[in-house]
Amino acid sequence: MIRIYGASDDLVEIEGSKYKEDEIGCFDHNVRIWFEDGTVILVGYPKPGLGVWWISIEQAGTAIFHIEHCNDDDADIYSDIFEIDSEIVRHEVIYVGDGCKQEEQHETD
Repeated sequence: MIRIYGASDDLVEIEGSKYKEDEIGCFDHNVRIWFEDGTVILVGYPKPGLGVWWISIEQAGTAIFHIEHCNDDDADIYSDIFEIDSEIVRHEVIYVGDGCKQEEQHETD
């Protein structure tokens, strides 16, 4: 089972995956992650009015997944937590600001 969550204000953590990255630097950026089964998630910081990471499902694939929502600034892991039984195939770091969009894409080797 792969587990994804935000940490600090600039990292997306990846646990239990064979993907080349185990953390993705993303200060002032969102991160989109694609999985083998077709699932796509978007991860960002902060939730409105909270110092907590959010995770949204952009597309549900065929694998079973679970998302635990967090709304507590003082939680040990102050982030939504996403778990899925499907491997990551690529990610994209996205910055949207000042009227421009910059994307940096990464794929498995």
